[in-house]
Amino acid sequence: ALIDVEMGELMLRTDGDQIMFNVFEAMKRHDEEEPQCYRVEVIEVIEDKCKVQTSFPSLEKGLVDSMDAQEAEWSREIEIFLQQLDGGLEEAPK
Repeated sequence: ALIDVEMGELMLRTDGDQIMFNVFEAMKRHDEEEPQCYRVEVIEVIEDKCKVQTSFPSLEKGLVDSMDAQEAEWSREIEIFLQQLDGGLEEAPK
């Protein structure tokens, strides 16, 4: 979404499509024959439908979970190495 406050324009882009809204014109016409055309409530309906359709784990979530698991494994390995180093330093001759 791009908003030009001075020009009163709101541009929405998705998948190569774009639509431009003139906010000042919409405000002037808000009480004409079809005021429902200027409502934002439609977005909530679309959002709810998208949530239902995309109930499978997303690729992003899968990647993040995988990275978190890998980082946890690395942290465990580092902790083991640090313990081994600390143990080796105590046994070293003075």
